[in-house]
Formats: sequence, C-alpha cells, structure tokens
Amino acid sequence: MVTVMVFLSHQEVSKVQVKTPWGIEEAVRYLGKLFLPTNEYAGLPEAIAACRRELDAGLLAIVVAEQNVVRLWCLVPRELTGKEV
Repeated sequence: MVTVMVFLSHQEVSKVQVKTPWGIEEAVRYLGKLFLPTNEYAGLPEAIAACRRELDAGLLAIVVAEQNVVRLWCLVPRELTGKEV
C-alpha cells in the first residue's frame, strides 16, 4: 500500500458548508472529496506528525496551511454528508 501525505495552501481547496449528522459544518473540497477539520497546529511539524498518525491508522487526511494556522482535515465518508448548503 502506498501512502501519500498531501500539503496544500488554502488557495488550493474550496471551502464549503455541508450538512452532517452533527449539523452544518465547514468543510473543504479537494479533488472531489470532502474533508472536515480535526485539529489546528501552530506549525507544520506538528501537523505532519498528526497527519502521519492518521495515515498510519488507514485514514485519508490532508494538511492545509492557512494564514496563521495549519489544519489537519480528514476525509468525510460520503454516507455521512448531505448536500452542500
């Protein structure tokens, strides 16, 4: 199995709002997939370590660098999302 870690800037993703079982949440769309934020980090090394843990657990995650924070976003299964709002 090949594991790839993806680092993106906020310009490379589209922010959307989606309806989930937990309510309306901010998500990002990247390559046709939806991701929800799981954690924020002050620096890239911490975000990389967290992303590595997610990937090692078999989950798909992306790291997005924003203006003052780096966020880890995890893939949302299609079954858990409704329509974008």
